Amino acid sequence: MKTSSLFAQSCSCCTPPLQGLYRASRRQVLAGAALSLATPRLVCAAVPAQSTAPDTIFLGATARTMDPANPVAEAIAVKNGRIVAVGRRGEIAAMKGAGTEVIDAGGATILPGFIDPHVHIVAAAALSNFVDVGALLCPTIDDVFAKLRAAVSKAAPGEWVPARGFDPSLTTGNANVTRLELDAVAPNNPVFMLNASGHLAYVNSKAIERAGVTDTTPDLPAGGRYFKDANGRLTGQLAGGTSYAPFIAKMPRPDAAALVAATAKELAMAASKGCTMLVDAGLGAFAGPDELLILKSVVASGRAPVRLAAMMTSRLMDKWLSMPDIKPGVGDDRFRLLGFKFWSDGSNQGNTGYLRERYLNVDGRGVLSFPPEELVAGMKRAHEGGWQIAVHANGDAAIDITLGAYEKAMKANPRKDHRHRIEHCSIAWDEHYAKMAELGLTPSFLIGHVHYWGKAFRDRIIGAERAARLGAGQSALKHGVRFSLHSDYSVTEIGPLRCIENAVTRIMRDGGEVLAPEQRIPVDQAIRAMTIDAAYQARMDHAVGTLEVGKYADLVVLEEDPLKVDPTRLSQIKVRETWVEGVKRYVNAE
Repeated sequence: MKTSSLFAQSCSCCTPPLQGLYRASRRQVLAGAALSLATPRLVCAAVPAQSTAPDTIFLGATARTMDPANPVAEAIAVKNGRIVAVGRRGEIAAMKGAGTEVIDAGGATILPGFIDPHVHIVAAAALSNFVDVGALLCPTIDDVFAKLRAAVSKAAPGEWVPARGFDPSLTTGNANVTRLELDAVAPNNPVFMLNASGHLAYVNSKAIERAGVTDTTPDLPAGGRYFKDANGRLTGQLAGGTSYAPFIAKMPRPDAAALVAATAKELAMAASKGCTMLVDAGLGAFAGPDELLILKSVVASGRAPVRLAAMMTSRLMDKWLSMPDIKPGVGDDRFRLLGFKFWSDGSNQGNTGYLRERYLNVDGRGVLSFPPEELVAGMKRAHEGGWQIAVHANGDAAIDITLGAYEKAMKANPRKDHRHRIEHCSIAWDEHYAKMAELGLTPSFLIGHVHYWGKAFRDRIIGAERAARLGAGQSALKHGVRFSLHSDYSVTEIGPLRCIENAVTRIMRDGGEVLAPEQRIPVDQAIRAMTIDAAYQARMDHAVGTLEVGKYADLVVLEEDPLKVDPTRLSQIKVRETWVEGVKRYVNAE
């Protein structure tokens, strides 16, 4: 069966490989896509001559600027969307003019707006109508089946029942779900249930029949696999995005307008968490190049309350580069294309991350997404074209291969300020960080691995020694490697303060133990990882990430000071307001 090349790329630890759920009317999308792409000494930053007073002044706050030259301030002045002064209350208040809005923060804390440098917004929007059977909502297998039964009871006979978030590594009970269990839940409705990692899916007999897959259907390229029992019969378990294609092709798809609206809703949610910028790390892995038009449409219609940037899926490199005006950095500060996203392996919790040594719970080391030589060739092409590169690499063997590929690409064509990244970088050893420092690479940690899966990793999947390397912030710092934190939404929820808490405390959700306390980082370092260091990775550190004169007034107002609360309460700090370019884009109505 012929399948889209889009599926061959997908690795849904980063983004669910669901092209085909999207029914695009290019006219619909294009119509909205008109836009192109110890308390430090307080000081007042130099203010250039102004012909008019500031538009807005923030007073009565503790402003933690993340600017080493002026780390703490009492007030901020904003004009035309940019910061024009940062300093003492009296000095800033004296700048007030007749039309200046003065905001008394009432003792709140102001930080640079948070940046989540690795999300999958369009994919999350498409999955928003799937039944959520994630472990947080459905901790037992009985809960999962109960929620599926409830969805089936509301569906018409023969109607698809799509679900997402199923996680056997966290769900208690016999979570080895096959077509037999799903047939009992839904004898008359096709069911398609995604694993939380996205690397696996589960279908029932009705879905198999509808998709036209049989016991003799061969496995597909790029890791696509139909699992079979000892008798050669389909179990209903699928691996790899290519195997999903026949099922997705038969499922109903949202139209462009619905997907644009759902995407705008996701962006509004991000703003409510204090985000002022998101990076979609795999643009096109869901809906192909039309995904670019979807995001442009949201921005053009004024429904994007946050800045956006994107790394395009490398599997579609030929198609991307054949499009007009696709070049490094195209766009503006509201939406910009940064580069290409590659995948080297899968998900450690799904046993598909590529390891040096075998997993504890299965007899295997995981899988590579592509042969090493193919990964090297693609990365060389992107690097030579002047693009930024981000490579998904979870297992330590995958990181070995990724570092080797980067080294080959950069030796063949040295480039300054490339800002290449390693995504998730889950099981990285000290020699890996030393090589990153040598090559000028930066990792971005899916820090939720520690909190949500830490105990499962330690006790059942990879063992204590390898689990201790998850999100190893102190090891990175020891080697002078800057890093960011991310959610990989919707693998984990968008929540910068939760990410900060996870990195600072490293407390595992199950049991409350601390995983590798030696890797805990200070609060201010964790804030850097979601502000200025994330801005660096997104090539926006010249414009956002700190509260400095000349930068955009992208900021978040918090009810409490992250540097003063108990670190175990960081995720509970309330976001009062989120501002982007001097405009209030979210206010907590409570």
